[in-house]
Amino acid sequence: MFSFGTQTNTNLWTFNDDKSGLQFSQTSDIENAYKDLFKRIFPDINLDPSTPAGQIITYLTEQDTATIQGIQDFVNYFFLGGSGQMLDLWAYNQYRITRKSAVKGSVLIDIIGVPETIIPSGFIVSNGELQFETYAEHTIGDSGNIQIQFQQVEVSEKIALQNTITQIITKIDGVDSVNNPNSSTAGTLRESDTQFYKRALQYGSIYKNSSFASILANIANVSGVEKISGYENPTKSQVVYRGITMEPHSICVCVLGGSDLDIATEFSYSKPPGCGMVGDTKVPVEVEGKEITYSFYRPTLKALKFEVSCVIYTNSPSSYQTIIKEAIKNYINNLNIGVDITQPSISKVCEGVANGFVIDSVKIGLKSGAVGWDTIALNLNEMASVSDSDISVTSKG
Repeated sequence: MFSFGTQTNTNLWTFNDDKSGLQFSQTSDIENAYKDLFKRIFPDINLDPSTPAGQIITYLTEQDTATIQGIQDFVNYFFLGGSGQMLDLWAYNQYRITRKSAVKGSVLIDIIGVPETIIPSGFIVSNGELQFETYAEHTIGDSGNIQIQFQQVEVSEKIALQNTITQIITKIDGVDSVNNPNSSTAGTLRESDTQFYKRALQYGSIYKNSSFASILANIANVSGVEKISGYENPTKSQVVYRGITMEPHSICVCVLGGSDLDIATEFSYSKPPGCGMVGDTKVPVEVEGKEITYSFYRPTLKALKFEVSCVIYTNSPSSYQTIIKEAIKNYINNLNIGVDITQPSISKVCEGVANGFVIDSVKIGLKSGAVGWDTIALNLNEMASVSDSDISVTSKG
């Protein structure tokens, strides 16, 4: 009944297969329907809201609106998960997954001041747009400076560029100046109804159709997990895949974020018996009175460097270097674990932000080696990383 496109019942409701689901008439439509009914029976009746008839219509409209809202919520919960708390309940009951909470962005701040000055929790600094605060107490050392991790006061997907957080909002005697030598990380907003619903459906589909894929899906939904990669060796022979030696009938999973115990506990629920595991992080979990050790990897950072040459003009933006650096860092930071870095992909990233200037050449390499055009191959348990100081942007024009 409720499938394939849009079903419509002329005046009462519409139903769509997307997240909008069942939608009844608006309150104004209901009120107008009652007014039309009263007018047909009593052509000369006064329906002003202050009159008895108008008050009756208002009451009936409110009652009908409450009733159909309940029906709408129930139907959408049953077929599409609903919204808000009803969607949370549906997703948990169906798949035992929960909505991803908002994650605040963070930044390292250099503080200069008088030795022994206490920096309290909740100390706030700003770049004029975003505010960041400490979440623990710190003390300036004998050198007169300290570097502290701050987090956003309010979650925002925006970032503060390097050397822009210089305003002290919480005034403290003994704190002279603040500054961020590197750009902040962006925050992540709370998962929306649409995003959560799509993830729940994807998870449900994976869970039903693929054993190893379901393991990855389960681990990906562990609280705090940000990235995950993995490989399954279903053969009877030992194999080497992306730098990892795997025994017959074994799996390898590499996880960024989440606690070791939470991840191992999820493995105890998801991993089928008789399946070997590869990894240097080993966590014992008690399963039915027996202690079983689950193994997985944490990603090893592979530091990279980049050299970008631009052609600039008299009207080129003065911040072209920062624009290119931020584009490269965002691209690298959003890559999954074990993804190779290619020169064409970095060139495309740079060209995508080149507004008012032209990209002349792009070279890539490991921080410890030379730059060039060769692909940087990463192992399954390696993850690319880069800092501002390892991105060189030069110009000619």
